[in-house]
Amino acid sequence: MGKLNSLLKNMSGGKSVATRLAKDLTIGEAGGSSANKRPSKAALKAEQLEEQKANRQMAILEQLTIEGFAERFGRVYNSRSEGRSMEFRKVTNHKNLPEFDMIVSADYSPGEGIHGIIVTEQHVMSVFLASPEEQNEWEVLKRRPYDNMEEMGEFVTLLSAGFDLP
Repeated sequence: MGKLNSLLKNMSGGKSVATRLAKDLTIGEAGGSSANKRPSKAALKAEQLEEQKANRQMAILEQLTIEGFAERFGRVYNSRSEGRSMEFRKVTNHKNLPEFDMIVSADYSPGEGIHGIIVTEQHVMSVFLASPEEQNEWEVLKRRPYDNMEEMGEFVTLLSAGFDLP
């Protein structure tokens, strides 16, 4: 019960603290000794990478909110839908789509299909899936590395409007 209270008290202390305490709690309740069972180096590395990704995604969210994209997070431009915008999670075809941290809807589509702007750890990309979506693969139309969050925000703004990048 003490570990559970500690877990609840430390929830505001950050995801990694809560995650480690939750792991300790699970091991302790399973009958094993949490002192004898330490996470492997691979598990610690995976946890560290996950925390870095979460921090990066938060920084991306903050910058894109400043740039005015808050309502477009997790959405893509769809030339075939009435509202021209749809949730990315409803797109079933992810063939050839690079891994990314964030996707935002563009202002237009370069053809009939789905257009989005994705942000990875190092790049901003304009991606397009031509209609019929189930018969095609995503293609990267433009790609640019960025050095900081402000530059990333500028590139997303330009790509979403269809401008060339500097």
